[in-house]
Amino acid sequence: MAKGVPTLLLILALSIGSLACQKVDERPLITQTLETQQLTALESIPAEFGELVSVVPGLGRGDFTLWFQKADRTIVAVPVNRLSKALHPEALVIPRR
Repeated sequence: MAKGVPTLLLILALSIGSLACQKVDERPLITQTLETQQLTALESIPAEFGELVSVVPGLGRGDFTLWFQKADRTIVAVPVNRLSKALHPEALVIPRR
């Protein structure tokens, strides 16, 4: 009998906890897409991208992103893979307003 009490309490606690759950509203899909810019040379980053402001690790092994700020404060993100020693051919351009 004593062994069944903790199990009964666990089932009771889970049952009460499940009653307190509420459905979370789904977020609408964002249809706006950001602009990308093709890199003309994959062995260097254009000086027009401005100053390097941050380096952030990516999701994959050896991946990271270089974040630049142009003179007009536009943000440019350039993905890089350290293992393949390659720049991604597309840079993400985020305008500032």
